[in-house]
Amino acid sequence: MVLWQKSLDREEALEHMVEEDTDNDGFVSWEEYLKQMFSFNTEELQNLEDSIRDAEEMTEEMRDNAGTLKMVKEDRRKFQGADLDKDGKLSKEEYVAFFFPQNFPYMHKYELETYLEEKDKNHDGMISLEEFLPGEGNVEADKAAQTNFEDLDKNGDKQLSLDELKTYIVPDVDEIAEEEAIHLIEIADADKDDKLSFEEIAAKTKEFVGNSLTDYGRSLHEEL
Repeated sequence: MVLWQKSLDREEALEHMVEEDTDNDGFVSWEEYLKQMFSFNTEELQNLEDSIRDAEEMTEEMRDNAGTLKMVKEDRRKFQGADLDKDGKLSKEEYVAFFFPQNFPYMHKYELETYLEEKDKNHDGMISLEEFLPGEGNVEADKAAQTNFEDLDKNGDKQLSLDELKTYIVPDVDEIAEEEAIHLIEIADADKDDKLSFEEIAAKTKEFVGNSLTDYGRSLHEEL
């Protein structure tokens, strides 16, 4: 199922790549991505950065633009990380890694850096419980987050390092898929032979279709 999911991820990423490869050369440059995703070219982006930096007072529009610039910065960092040969553009394989970084271990650090930049308010390189909480005033959500925090805090120092955060930000998809596969076999294996026949899968179509983790169900339903 892991291979199935990664195949679906690759297919989805390459569909997006076709849209962003505006010169049809088989690669996506940063300029192409920037224009397609944010409707800016690099000169316009620089002008926007300059206007925000030099503004005496921030307007609502400027705040919105500042948020956009933050997303551009995060995507730029991830783009550069995916660009393994450093030629300034992404090949098909590089683009898939850019689009689905969780599937590529060498991209995990960029996901972690993005999370840390967003959450680490005091810039100490760690995440405290206060920084980890959703902060939306939802008591139940805060309780769930606190439980997650305590589970992740392996050394009990009341803060989370990047190593401790890794399983939360970029969980092991192979491990998750294995757990999901075991679960699906348990509920569908009517004759308890540890194998699934076509008939057993068909009898539990609803459970497979509802499997949001692997997306296996959607494809299976289309075939059935």
